[in-house]
Amino acid sequence: MIHFSGLATGIYTTNSPEACWYVAHSAECSVIVVDTDKQLQKILKVRDRLPHLRAIVQYKEPLLQRYDNVYTVNERQH
Repeated sequence: MIHFSGLATGIYTTNSPEACWYVAHSAECSVIVVDTDKQLQKILKVRDRLPHLRAIVQYKEPLLQRYDNVYTVNERQH
């Protein structure tokens, strides 16, 4: 992310969806990177309240289901 002029902020794996929302909303995140489906589900619960969010990327596991604007690191957006 830093390569793309982004900043990293931490969301702990133990954070609730509301705690994830607070961090992502305060940081005005446009992209959120998660490792597993468990973490993805937390972000999906609050993404409608994240006006700056454009994409979510899951990197450790394959996606169990397709969602709008959710990608894996192996996908390329054209």
